[in-house]
This record gives sequence, structure tokens and C-alpha cells, in this order.
Amino acid sequence: AKWLHDNLNAPNVVVLDVSSAKVYAQGHIPGAIRADFKKIEVKRNGLVAELPDKAALQQYLRDLGISNNSHVIVVWPDTKLKMVYYATRTYFTLKNFGVNVSVLDGGLKAWKANGYKVSTEVPTIAKKGNITLKDFNKAALATLEDVKKAKYLVDDRPADFYLGKKKHKVVAKPGTIKGAINIPFTMYFNADWTFKSADAIKTLAKEKGVGTPAIHFCNSGNIASIGWFAFNEIAKLPARLYDGSMNEWASCADCAIACAACK
Repeated sequence: AKWLHDNLNAPNVVVLDVSSAKVYAQGHIPGAIRADFKKIEVKRNGLVAELPDKAALQQYLRDLGISNNSHVIVVWPDTKLKMVYYATRTYFTLKNFGVNVSVLDGGLKAWKANGYKVSTEVPTIAKKGNITLKDFNKAALATLEDVKKAKYLVDDRPADFYLGKKKHKVVAKPGTIKGAINIPFTMYFNADWTFKSADAIKTLAKEKGVGTPAIHFCNSGNIASIGWFAFNEIAKLPARLYDGSMNEWASCADCAIACAACK
């Protein structure tokens, strides 16, 4: 937060706030532009959280004033810890399309905790950007076939979903992918909502028996972006995101599910 505060007016810094319109209107980092999360992930082929079309995303980012020399800082709201996925999923998508992007550690909560001011003023985007996206880095994504062959699978959902006590509406059957290890996403954070250190995340992975490369999943591919970010970006433990997640897996006829609570 201090770095952002000190560099807030730097010409190449673009602060993207991924809050809802209502939350954004209640106060955001001065100069932060609201990004519509529905433009950053889309519904496709019956799946609820897929990558956007490259040309459509490029145009949207240009409309937000993002250029090739921009450093994008993604900020998430201080309403619920879970909302961090709006930032990590945005980061995942932008980074793998070649954008220079960072996540504000601790989000808006950390900004306020430092005593920095928020604003209700909506900034005007002075001019459109000229960002040119690269082709998406497919190595960051895992497919259903990759998951079937994977040695290390991490379910980043709360334990009740992993065990099958709860089921999300976009998932056909309760439980988890057979053989997956549960690391509820809250375990990647400190009490103040900042991410744990690289060493702490490496220790957590070791304690849970997760080697590399690991594939992260959840219900739809959003919460899993938190686990991917913690592993791949902070701890530098190679990881991939399965964006189909249980939304796709539970609807697949020959995909094995483990459900502890179903027995």
C-alpha cells in the first residue's frame, strides 16, 4: 500500500478497482478506475468462468486507458476476504495475456489500514490506451484432460465443499476431484488480509503434501485463482489453473469424484 501511495500519480500507473458499482461508489483509492469483472471472465459452453475473447478484452482495456507501458495495480474491496478472487482472477487473465500487472496486497483494507484517504469521485479517463495483448499463455491453464493425468490437485474451496457437505449451484454433484488435497483459500492469508510470505506458503504446501506442478481448482475457477496466485506468483511453486473446475468436472461422465459426506 505504501508503494502505491507513493506512486499513485506516476504517469504509467493505472489502478483498477474490481468492486461492484455500489461498493466502488462508497469510496475507492483516489483515481482508481472501476473495471467490470464480467468483462474479464465470461460464460461459455455452459461454463461460468471462462477467459474472455482476446480482441474484446484488448478493446475494453484500451477503453480503461491501459497502454503497453502501463503498470496495472488491481485492488479488491474490503467487504469480504473471499472478494480477493476478483483481483487474483483479473491478475491471472491480464498477466497471461502479457499485461504488466500487480495485486495490491491486502486490497482496499490495507490501503485504509495505512490511514490513506479514499474518494467517491469517479475519475475521467483522459484518453484511450494502446495496449496490444499477446496470445494467452496456455501453459497457465489446465484442461480436463490435464487434470485426469495430474499428480497434484489442490481444491482451494472451504472444507465443507471439499467434503461434499455443501454444493454450489453451478456444480452438478457434491464432493471433490478424486485424489485432490484441500487447502481452503483462507489459509493463504494473514489476519490483516495480506498474503502470507513465500516461505509460509512453501511450508503449507509441504505440510499438505503438495508437490509441483500443482493444478488448482474450485467450483468455477475463481477461488482457485487465489491458490494459483499464492503458489505460482508468491511462492514460485509452478502451478496451473483449471478454470472449468467442478463446474465442468462434476458434469463429466467418466470423471471420478470423492465425496466423504456422501457415504
